[in-house]
Amino acid sequence: MRLFIAVIVVIILYSIQSLLYRRHWNLGLNIQLSFSKDIANVGEQVILTEVIENKKALPLPILHVKFRTSRTFSFADTENSQTTDHYYRNDVFSVLGKQKVTRTLPFVTTHRGYFTITELHITSKDLFLTTTFADMLPNHAALYVFPSRLPLVRFAAIHEQMLGDFHTRRQSLNDPFAFYGIRPYQSYDSMRSINWKATAHTGALMVNQFEPATSNEVCIFLNLTPYMKARAESLSEHAINIANTIGTTFIEDKVDVSLCSNACDILTGKQAYLPAGHSQDHKLSLSRTLSRIDLNQTCNDFMELLKSHIKEENHPVSYILISTYRDDALFSYFERHAEDHSMYWIIPEFSHSDIHFQHAKIIKWEL
Repeated sequence: MRLFIAVIVVIILYSIQSLLYRRHWNLGLNIQLSFSKDIANVGEQVILTEVIENKKALPLPILHVKFRTSRTFSFADTENSQTTDHYYRNDVFSVLGKQKVTRTLPFVTTHRGYFTITELHITSKDLFLTTTFADMLPNHAALYVFPSRLPLVRFAAIHEQMLGDFHTRRQSLNDPFAFYGIRPYQSYDSMRSINWKATAHTGALMVNQFEPATSNEVCIFLNLTPYMKARAESLSEHAINIANTIGTTFIEDKVDVSLCSNACDILTGKQAYLPAGHSQDHKLSLSRTLSRIDLNQTCNDFMELLKSHIKEENHPVSYILISTYRDDALFSYFERHAEDHSMYWIIPEFSHSDIHFQHAKIIKWEL
């Protein structure tokens, strides 16, 4: 008789808890994955934080949180994970009622890109571990890993030459009504620009500074059409790093920088493009734009992009072509415009690869 009563009690308890879990297992359950920062550099450590909050009294004896992210993340803890085309993880929790659980997963970035975790697959069981419940939850976690900045040695001479040209142009095009400051005298300054009152006050020669009537601009054309299939991705990534290095360097020099590429932005699906600017925010925007370039999408026609953009410019611009791909048509176009438009061509290539095109403004930047 006692055994019968016990069985009945168990059946009743099972039925009640089964009904409760079916209706309320995910009620008041909040799960959020987030990165410890929005921006990182290659080789930097970032922490992925999992926060599970169960606001109801009903406990979750077993809760699986499954998600996927980039395989380029090198996690310190590889338990409950699998890496194929992505990094897949299945973390197991036991969450009591009215409990909040936090778990941190440190990893190191190894590749530039724009990475997101947009959804979570969760499963749980009832108290008797007999029934499985599942749900998909939205998640909003995004991380920019910026392209690397390379040593400027290979480009240093041209960089200095371009800055000198910009200064000469700025001196000749200053707006005398747009005064914006005073600075110490330099050997290249005109005697007419000396501010004698400020000089007497400081005891050192000081000169007036005026806003230029027109701004200097460097436009970077980034061609990511592969020249050869062998190790094409490595050269494309090298080209992106070069674009980031040159662009951020000129922005730090207060030179306007714009970017045009025939590769697609992973967010918009359109050609990567950034209008000219030189602020600190613009510097970040340049690195973000380059981070979002998706090499898995087919590149558009580079010559068409080049011709249409240069044709539209109506103010002085210096052009820097970054292109591993090279053929007679591109070289002929470059030769015709190299002098008229202050144009340079950087060819990212392996050290053992030869470049048959010869020109004073063509530079091989070795990987």
